Amino acid sequence: MTCHVNFTRQRKRALPRGASSARWYGGIGCGRTLLLYGQAFLLQNHKSYWGLGNYYEGIIRSADSGDKSTYVPPESSGKQRSLYIRHLTNAYFTNPLTTGVITITPSKGTTLNKATKCQLGKPVTYGGRTYTEGLHCDLYSERF
Repeated sequence: MTCHVNFTRQRKRALPRGASSARWYGGIGCGRTLLLYGQAFLLQNHKSYWGLGNYYEGIIRSADSGDKSTYVPPESSGKQRSLYIRHLTNAYFTNPLTTGVITITPSKGTTLNKATKCQLGKPVTYGGRTYTEGLHCDLYSERF
């Protein structure tokens, strides 16, 4: 079972005083309905974040998290900040008897940063049920 992931990254630099506006999203789309939950963040580094996307959770086939317009001030030197998207996403089989492989694959035109990693998910409870077969992924875009 394959899930495709992607990033939308766009900057507009026409704001006053060297500021910019970022349009950014992390998305996931799967070949069938799964328990999906997660959230994306717009970061400068592991300590500085500029945007927080919506949290998603449900028995769904696809989801995204991000923002259509995040204000990003320039560095004190006036230089544009180098940003990236971190998308934390989880995908679990909805039938407790299901076993198999969930594959996370970048969509065409999407590049995942080498810091990206996926691992077996820990059991989670959603809607009164416990889901045990799943994947936790920490996905990173390239900088923009």
